[in-house]
Amino acid sequence: MKNERLIHEIRQRMEDKGIGQKKLALSAELNETYVRDILKGKSKRPDVFSIGRLAVALGCTVDELIGMPSFDHAQSGHTVSISKISSEALYTEEEEAVIELWRSLLPDQKEHLIGLLEAMMHRKIA
Repeated sequence: MKNERLIHEIRQRMEDKGIGQKKLALSAELNETYVRDILKGKSKRPDVFSIGRLAVALGCTVDELIGMPSFDHAQSGHTVSISKISSEALYTEEEEAVIELWRSLLPDQKEHLIGLLEAMMHRKIA
């Protein structure tokens, strides 16, 4: 199963917070069935935004959920390819590029981008 680390981290953090699948789904604003499918390994490639929502609901980072070390690009001066870190690629090359770009953003840039994405999602849903 490709997502063993993700599933383990989600379950462990749910246990630590004392919450179940339903409460996690509500907190993350995700469909409970989708969360269940992730936890059972049925969702082979959970999308980055859903993992992000789960991370926020669980009080951690996406990096912590997927088991990747966090790097400070500004201080190290290095860029690290996600595909070189993980032997079991969770994401497509395009998704990996988005994650690398995300990591290169400053915190206020990330907040701004999240706001834009949320605004776009609300317009699409409404």
